[in-house]
Amino acid sequence: MYIIGKGRVEISIFDDSPNEKDHTKELVVTTLEVGDFFGEISLVEETSIRSATARAADDCVLIGFFKSDLLEILERSPNAGIKIVFRLAEVLGRRLKETTDKISQLKKEIRLLGEMQEVGRSKP
Repeated sequence: MYIIGKGRVEISIFDDSPNEKDHTKELVVTTLEVGDFFGEISLVEETSIRSATARAADDCVLIGFFKSDLLEILERSPNAGIKIVFRLAEVLGRRLKETTDKISQLKKEIRLLGEMQEVGRSKP
């Protein structure tokens, strides 16, 4: 996991749907700022596969925090470790809720588009 100490980091994914040039398109999904972090899934998953790309939007200072660091803190100072784990859980939960909300919104939009197409087809 990396904590942003200075600067901004863009998180992007690749849209693999075909386009006119048959190339994938990089989509920036969020921009993180000082105090934000990314890569936290790697702290809680047994094996983690990268699902997005992080790119510095300007000069950055990142602080690396690795699974071994978390395990050591939990062993040496359980109270501090628990606070870190709860903060991770809070952020993971918030990000999961945001993703779920976005998926729900997209499903509604797809359903409405389908209904509009049906109405268009039924007109003489």
